[in-house]
Amino acid sequence: MTGTNGRATFTGLTAGPHTVTAVRSGFHLLTLYATSASFVSMPLRPVAGATATLQGNALFTQAPGTTLLVGCTAFDDANEFGVRTANSAPTTIPATTIRPNRPAIVTAFGGVFEPTVRPPFSFQGFQSLGTDLMSFTPPLAPPAAGEASNQSLVLLPSAGSQGFLAQGNDFDFSLATGLDLNNLLGGVPFVRVTASLQGFGGQVLLGVGFSKLNTGTTYTTDASWTQPGFAALGLFGANAGAWVVTDARDASGRISRHRFLLNTLTGLSEGTLLDPQAIPTITLPAPFVGPPVVEFADVLNNVAFPGAHATVDVTAEDVNGRRWLVLVQDTDAAGGTDMVQYPDLSGVTGLQTGTWTVKVESRLWVWFPTVSGDLLLAERRHAEVTYSRGVSIPFTVQ
Repeated sequence: MTGTNGRATFTGLTAGPHTVTAVRSGFHLLTLYATSASFVSMPLRPVAGATATLQGNALFTQAPGTTLLVGCTAFDDANEFGVRTANSAPTTIPATTIRPNRPAIVTAFGGVFEPTVRPPFSFQGFQSLGTDLMSFTPPLAPPAAGEASNQSLVLLPSAGSQGFLAQGNDFDFSLATGLDLNNLLGGVPFVRVTASLQGFGGQVLLGVGFSKLNTGTTYTTDASWTQPGFAALGLFGANAGAWVVTDARDASGRISRHRFLLNTLTGLSEGTLLDPQAIPTITLPAPFVGPPVVEFADVLNNVAFPGAHATVDVTAEDVNGRRWLVLVQDTDAAGGTDMVQYPDLSGVTGLQTGTWTVKVESRLWVWFPTVSGDLLLAERRHAEVTYSRGVSIPFTVQ
């Protein structure tokens, strides 16, 4: 048991690694699997009341077929890179779940989505830059859990204020083994330009792009970004953390995503360009008596990108919607399978027995202040280079 300050100390342990699990009634469970750390911080997420809502309206000169892509640094879903307004209500920001009690940067781009030609957007707007895109404006007060942040955005024409990629980049998604290329959502991968901002947990949408099938299973990408947005948010490190995102999703829910660092001045990529990542497919399980073992394809190579870390999120969910996240460090080359044994809680109430749905997410990410020896695990969403997710698999746990 922790003390009232939430801390627990273990003494007399043998040499690591050790697996640490935090459990509290009314909260999801969190496990750090086989860690050699001597200190860990494990924030728990409540089962109920964990989100707020982003909604609102936008003002722009409407044209036939024009809708908006609205970005926010506080999206609750790390796989959300911009919500689109409906054709029937192009100025209405749809209600979207965000993380509560966090200041957020909100952006919007108008155009015909998904685009297929340059320029990929025609309007741009930023809550933090006011109605003229030049007046610094503080974020709205962060909503508490269960509350809504009502945004009002003004978009101006973006002609003459966009940057463009100097050259297209080709990605062969046949290397994303397990992805159903015959049933991609939208038919092709979508492309976005984002930035990792200091002090904000998520990504901010700062541009839009598109991909086209080149030959076979190779897609060529193009993208454009806002120059006023990057200039203003450079105060938060936007230019140093600019990314071009190419994301392929199939109809069954699998994802393979690639990101490369962008030089917003030259329009060229920086650093290593990796291949699309394979899907961490789960081996179909037999029923388990007690905590299950999850076996899945090892798709991560921790030396593929200099300074990168490889982590796997294994998430089980019971019939009541309570989740158990196990974070695993991957320290070897890709290939074969890895296995994760869910811990035995020895009488502590965890997930309800019966049917668990289990999914695996594999992520290669960079944490730049590696000289300290410490890792901020929230950065795995903030600074990923490659990402892939498999479909959820039912496990019978007795």
